[in-house]
Amino acid sequence: MVDQQFYLPNNAVLVVAPVAEDMAGGARSCIAMNIAAMCDAWRAARQPVLDHAADGRLDTADLKARLRREGLNCLVLAGGFTKSSLNAALEKFGKSGFEAYVVNDAICGVEHFAPASGCLTVEEAIGALAPDHEPSRAAGVF
Repeated sequence: MVDQQFYLPNNAVLVVAPVAEDMAGGARSCIAMNIAAMCDAWRAARQPVLDHAADGRLDTADLKARLRREGLNCLVLAGGFTKSSLNAALEKFGKSGFEAYVVNDAICGVEHFAPASGCLTVEEAIGALAPDHEPSRAAGVF
């Protein structure tokens, strides 16, 4: 059996929460480099990046409305989150029909996390940006 390449839908948005000094410990610089690489790849692919500064919490009601207006229904999460807020947000987004992926090597504040849609590495998330996909109409909106 041949593995097929996984591609994110072209309406995926990279949601980046800031990484607090005390969240990642010694891994902070590695996580920051991984986040920067993802942001660069997303912008090069003309996909939207949302810098979400909310102290590790996702304001699901406001964010869901913004994403729906822009036709985005797939979230790729990176940065600093608390486990409880990430679990709650993913549950709310999932119940609302959104896909969500957590980038394990570009996230801190959460260990051993497996959301319903899945986990990705930075390499997988960047590789999942299909070069032949049409860019999102929301590119650069956030």
